[in-house]
Amino acid sequence: MGEAAISIVIGTFNRKKLLINCIESIRSNGITVPYEIIVIDGGSKDGTKAWLSKQQDILTIIHHNRVNKNGHLPMRRSWGYFMNLGFKSAEGKYICMLSDDLYIHPDSIMSAYNFLEDDKDQALGACAFPFRDCFINEEFFVYKASEDKILVNHGMFRRELLANLGWIDEENYQFYLADTDLSLKIWNRGYQIAVSYNSIAEHFRYDFDPKRAENLARSEESQDYRRFTQIWGTDTEGVPAITKEYFPQLAEDLKMSYVPDGCVFKVLFAKAWLKQITKRRPLVYQLIKRVKNRSFSG
Repeated sequence: MGEAAISIVIGTFNRKKLLINCIESIRSNGITVPYEIIVIDGGSKDGTKAWLSKQQDILTIIHHNRVNKNGHLPMRRSWGYFMNLGFKSAEGKYICMLSDDLYIHPDSIMSAYNFLEDDKDQALGACAFPFRDCFINEEFFVYKASEDKILVNHGMFRRELLANLGWIDEENYQFYLADTDLSLKIWNRGYQIAVSYNSIAEHFRYDFDPKRAENLARSEESQDYRRFTQIWGTDTEGVPAITKEYFPQLAEDLKMSYVPDGCVFKVLFAKAWLKQITKRRPLVYQLIKRVKNRSFSG
């Protein structure tokens, strides 16, 4: 399609079904300008590499990040390092940073692109996609820091600005808060970050995913949160002042077509769907709550 206007960058490791779900949502998103998809794989062993090698519209970067040493698989490089591999390879005017466990709603990417293009004064350095943790949250949200500064967890950046900022900090953060750090640097440079309300995503998080627990553990070992606090300060309780802003007006029903294959996701979908249905019927919802409360108290 010629030189890309948008570069979509995704990091992945051993989450083939989730990645395919994400990629399909990008391909069917209705993008009308030239774009490229860049996937950085950390040395997956679940068939992800074989699948990626057959995708002619994906630029794949493979970095074998985990080496067996004394029975352990240490993480040698940070999340920021991997994302920077993609960012520095991108040729688009804008970089869209996504996670492999997202489903992007139709027209979301073009909405973000047009949102930044309409900013003729280039006051915006980036825009954030509202998202929700499927099976956990019903409302879409974005993260905010103190003084109402919007943070980008998933969203679109001006590539030139990221280059001028020195990309993502890959030294101070092992896994978490590097994206928050980048957002605050954008604000400090004098740019703003706004919410692209028509760019929404489903985040297929489930807490018994062993890789999620591993990432949290490694983040604690490398003191990501402590390092963030040292760099950016704290609120009165001694923790980073990060909150959520919810957007009930963006409410949408979960649809089975968004859900990755696999019995785990089907079960979680069924539970979330049932919760949505019963909440629309207050009498049924109250009855279920009473039954639950009695069963726990008994």
